Amino acid sequence: MDKIEIYIKGGDKEVAKLEGQEVHILCTCGMNGITDKGLESISKIIGLRELDLEWAERITDEGLKQLHKIKTLEYVDLEFCEKITVDGLLKLKNALPTCKIEGFS
Repeated sequence: MDKIEIYIKGGDKEVAKLEGQEVHILCTCGMNGITDKGLESISKIIGLRELDLEWAERITDEGLKQLHKIKTLEYVDLEFCEKITVDGLLKLKNALPTCKIEGFS
């Protein structure tokens, strides 16, 4: 099966269009238009394995809870997401123990 990759340059509205669709790799291209609401939409994507949220400066620990639902995730990049705390990263790692999380040191 081929990988389905999507690169978005928008925000929450663009991500909402992906709800219920099959996407394996989603990259936000360093855009910071994604908020916790966008993470809720991302949690409804089917088959998501890789998620690049680097520089998504508007997402918080509260929004990260939405990612706990995505049991298919193998990799998440959360570097430079300034509102995410170590506690939020630890909870995500606990929920997805086999997922590699960038920004988790």
